[in-house]
Amino acid sequence: MKNKYADLIDQTFEFPQDEFIVNNQGQLEFHGIQLMELIEQYGTPLKFTYLPKISENIQRARNWFRVAMASVNYEGEYKYC
Repeated sequence: MKNKYADLIDQTFEFPQDEFIVNNQGQLEFHGIQLMELIEQYGTPLKFTYLPKISENIQRARNWFRVAMASVNYEGEYKYC
């Protein structure tokens, strides 16, 4: 049975993803945040929100719409909400 947090991520998501790395000490990090420190402080299961990544994904989606709208000469508006 796999019982490390990295194993759970590997079983749950396509791993590795760009956001996750295993550092030199064998600890899992997310954007430089050592996840074991959060787990030791708050326990598991652990869920956290990383706002810079959310903002990046919003910008990426806006760009997709911009490109798609230009490719079909769409003259309407795009409103993010």
